[in-house]
Amino acid sequence: MKIEKSFELKHPREFVWSKLNDVHFVAQCLPGASIVADLGDNRYQGRMSVKVGPMAAAFDGEIAIEDRKQEWT
Repeated sequence: MKIEKSFELKHPREFVWSKLNDVHFVAQCLPGASIVADLGDNRYQGRMSVKVGPMAAAFDGEIAIEDRKQEWT
């Protein structure tokens, strides 16, 4: 199965890419996600809660964000 979707953003690519590398900004966009602690060196402790009907799950873990330069074509 192949699913494709495309859309245009009303912001410059550089701005969008910088926001995708901002873990606090991204967490605010995901319902149930939160940053619990800043561990330094672009590492964070996070939490994610999900509820589907009567079932709920919560996950704790560590994440690391790598700033990758994107070449736009």
